[in-house]
Amino acid sequence: MGSDEIKLNPGDRLEDVSMIRAAIARQMSIAKNEIPFTTLTFYVDMTTLVNYRKRIKDDIFSKYNLKLSFLPFLVKAIIFGIEKYPIFNASYVKEQNKIHFKKEINFGIAVDTENGLIVPNIKNAGALSIIEIGQKIAELATKARQKKLGLAEIRGGTISLTNFGSIGAAFGVPIINFPELAIVATGTIEERVVKNNEGKYIAKQFMPLTIAADHRWIDGADVGRFAKVISEALNSRDIQIDGYHDF
Repeated sequence: MGSDEIKLNPGDRLEDVSMIRAAIARQMSIAKNEIPFTTLTFYVDMTTLVNYRKRIKDDIFSKYNLKLSFLPFLVKAIIFGIEKYPIFNASYVKEQNKIHFKKEINFGIAVDTENGLIVPNIKNAGALSIIEIGQKIAELATKARQKKLGLAEIRGGTISLTNFGSIGAAFGVPIINFPELAIVATGTIEERVVKNNEGKYIAKQFMPLTIAADHRWIDGADVGRFAKVISEALNSRDIQIDGYHDF
């Protein structure tokens, strides 16, 4: 048997690595080998948003044919964070040793498909409403699962969001989508009993929010400040949908 031959036992099989899986492997290897990242997890109070979404989701579906998830609200909140801390929408240009701050936010949304994790991006997401963001997420997810994405929809992302909660995970350590400088991950929303300012115990909804960032250019304190803006936005009227102002 030659050194390159693989011994197969009964029941074993070999499969070729798909082009998509090979591309994913290359990206993951670059990210792990080149990026010394820092990762922090925060618990965000989602009680107000959970109740708001519950009140309006049926009407949104009837009016826009959109199943309203938490993702478009999260995208909008992260955009507010980027507007205050633009380093999270930048990339490192190794050849010139420069940080490229990008005006447009091309927001990557991780989509689980039978061919692996695909991260298409919403072009110029900062200019879109929450409804428009939700529609783009649905469109890109469908195209990803039907293998109909164009190259332009995969290339050029500036920051990414992945939802661990969709597989029932509380939180995890996301891998930065090189050459981006940061990725945000969300976990399962859970109910907790907490004491309010009046000393009474009440039930509230909390979501783990994990942010991984390239530690060469972004410090842990920067991540904390970025997360604070996101958390505040998720609890403010800034992410209300036009026509549904009952936050």
